[in-house]
Amino acid sequence: MAIRFHNTYSRNRNNTVKISSVKSRVVLSAGCCLVIAVAAVIVIRARPPQPAAVLSAVGVPDTRPIAWVEEAWANGEFVALETLSTPELRTRIRGAMFGDFEKIPSHKVDALVTILAAQLEARASPTVDAYLELIKADPTTRWTGKGDRGFHEVEYQWGYHGTGDQELFADPERRARWMIEHYRKHWHALPVQARLEPENVYVRTARIRTEEELRPRLWDNTPKEIQQFWVQGPGGPAQCLRQPKRQLPQVLAQQGATDIMEANMLLRSDGGKVMIWMSIWYWDNAINGWSLYLMGRRGWESGIYY
Repeated sequence: MAIRFHNTYSRNRNNTVKISSVKSRVVLSAGCCLVIAVAAVIVIRARPPQPAAVLSAVGVPDTRPIAWVEEAWANGEFVALETLSTPELRTRIRGAMFGDFEKIPSHKVDALVTILAAQLEARASPTVDAYLELIKADPTTRWTGKGDRGFHEVEYQWGYHGTGDQELFADPERRARWMIEHYRKHWHALPVQARLEPENVYVRTARIRTEEELRPRLWDNTPKEIQQFWVQGPGGPAQCLRQPKRQLPQVLAQQGATDIMEANMLLRSDGGKVMIWMSIWYWDNAINGWSLYLMGRRGWESGIYY
């Protein structure tokens, strides 16, 4: 009995030693983890703030501070739009263009310059009426309606910021007036100045046969530095108030191919915000003119509409 008791005691004692040893290792491991964690916090706090990564046009992360691109946009001479007559604005836009637009016949380039000048002049008007009259007078477009591309965003904005007046929302012109006024008031959507010195309006062109070719061909063989300047930073599409009556797929189906032009312009709003106004256009032989494929903006707290 004594021997059995002694063996049991020995086993218990050995188990106690093992358990104590395991506990010691656990405590030691936890202590090491705590020390490492504290050291990591100290190192992280000691590091300077790191710039947020932004994807360039080709998907390559650019780790320069986001403020860099806004400063670069603002680092140039701006002209007050109210000081330019319509012919002067066309001349300044044409003289500021750079890129590969020589691939497009000159009469098509001039036609786009006319559109851009008319758009910019109407957008810079202190009243909404000038822009509404411009888009209503365009026989190649119609009001955006339910089921059209972009209408969901209009509904979203109205749902959060609208007056609740359903008769107003059901009237496309009154709805457009409200939307423009809302964007001007809250999203710096009233341009007052533009950078129109040489090489201040960047233009890309392409010849496409399918819609899927559009974006890749517009930016093929573009230097990374140019892409970072004109594409980097947050952006978004315009509020779509009007739609072309003849969409790009229909034009491609009938023509087989068409010319594409993208124009990028630097604008400053009445709130002092600098943004890039971007628009992509396709040539329609049936109307002998350009139709809008996409319009958008790049910049912070900026808004755009069409």
